[in-house]
Parts: sequence; structure tokens; C-alpha cells
Amino acid sequence: MNTEDGACAVCGDTSAKMHYGMMTCYGCKGFFRRAIKNNHRYICRYKSNCVIDKQQRNACRYCRMKRCIDVGMNPNAVQPDRDVTGKQRASRSIKVAEETVRSPINKTSEWALRVPLDSRSLMLCFMDI
Repeated sequence: MNTEDGACAVCGDTSAKMHYGMMTCYGCKGFFRRAIKNNHRYICRYKSNCVIDKQQRNACRYCRMKRCIDVGMNPNAVQPDRDVTGKQRASRSIKVAEETVRSPINKTSEWALRVPLDSRSLMLCFMDI
């Protein structure tokens, strides 16, 4: 299969990048990684000659894995602990939003004091303060 045009060497899907030594799509990359990492052993129900293309690549895992190996994907390139991560920290924007919700409203905020007096009384009416 011609991989110079960015096609997956396993299923022929487009937008392939170099994964585990071959040009493969993200779907085949993930399938191969999970199969190797979890030590999956598959069995073909159809004499081991299933069609592996973009539309039918999920039909037979055995033939898809066989195709991954046949085109040259390297099982030794899979890093077994790559996906394991510790507890993730909340992003700063979420923390700021939570603090804003939890903090009590300051009735005499600095910004409210800068509003002209006639607008301030109208604003305070709307805010029910």
C-alpha cells in the first residue's frame, strides 16, 4: 500500500501520521496500542482473510491485528505505562469560577463606588441591595 499520500498502511484511511514505525490513522494506532498493552489475543471467525479497510476495519480484530503486524507496526515501540497518569489537577479557569461562585457578594465593591451616584442608586435598586 502506498503510504506517501498520507493513507493508513493498515486500513487506507486518510490523515495518517507515523505511529509505531508505519503511517497509520489514529484509529489503527489506538487499536494496536490497546491490543499490545492489554495483551489481547484475537480469533478470526472467517478463515483469516477478512477485508480491512476504512469501512470494515472494526469487523475482525484478529485480521486487523494481523494486518498491523504484516505492514510493519512495531509492538516494541508501544510504551506500556504511557497512558497511566496520576490525579489530574483542575485547570485554573475552573478554580477561579468555583471561587467566584463561592465568594460572598461584597455590597460595596470598588467598581460600584466608581459608578456615578444617580446610576449607582438605580443599579442598587436592580440588584435589590
